[in-house]
Amino acid sequence: MLEKIFQKLNKIPSWVSIIALAIGCIVQGIPTILNFDVFMQEITTYIQGLSTSPVQVSATPGFKYLMAAIVIVINYFIIEGVAHLVYGWAVRYRYTNRGKKYYITSVRYGMAVVELVYGLYSLLSVWAPSVFYYSSDAVLFVLRTAVITFVYLGIKNECVNDKFVFSLYNRLFTIYFIYNGAIWLFDLFSVLLTSPIDVAYAIYAAVVLVIVALSAGLLYFTIYKKLKKEQEEARKIIILPPTSGMGGGNDSEIFRGYGL
Repeated sequence: MLEKIFQKLNKIPSWVSIIALAIGCIVQGIPTILNFDVFMQEITTYIQGLSTSPVQVSATPGFKYLMAAIVIVINYFIIEGVAHLVYGWAVRYRYTNRGKKYYITSVRYGMAVVELVYGLYSLLSVWAPSVFYYSSDAVLFVLRTAVITFVYLGIKNECVNDKFVFSLYNRLFTIYFIYNGAIWLFDLFSVLLTSPIDVAYAIYAAVVLVIVALSAGLLYFTIYKKLKKEQEEARKIIILPPTSGMGGGNDSEIFRGYGL
């Protein structure tokens, strides 16, 4: 089913995927505009804490929209850049040598979904800032993990050498979960070593760390093992090149009639 979805998406002109990702990034950037004044007030408070004289930081509406546009553009090119870097890395290690356009287009659609859904969820930062603050990272992690998994499963037959379908996933799986686990473990210890301890955020960091661990375990016992078995089966298949006899004909023709 996933393969068919991506096959249909890749039949659409590739420029549509660029627009889809751009729209997702724009939606994700809307909360930046809505919360810009709050952000500027936090900067003012921080600077005043460092200064002995009153300080007032203000921004015009034009500056607000300019900064939002810069954030959106940077976000778009980070996604594009990471996608190209991952493909180049996979080619370098000979995990794949085909389907670059198919892969890039599929990643754009997948990340467009992430940006769009997370952008809409981010509207909570306006109406329920506390709820958003203590849930946004967890939601983004789960969303990214699910979409990345679906994209990989949907395009692996088209873009990945079947004899390395597990090897590539294993490398990406390891890097992804070690990175996220390390970030949140560091975050948790940073909070615990700060006085006074922000108990609410410490609990939140611990919960996200548990979510990362549970997600890794879930994928390990489902997708991870499935792909490992799939790769092992693919490597058992040995395709012998056709051989020819001394006369230039097929060897099977030489021994025909001798029961061979």
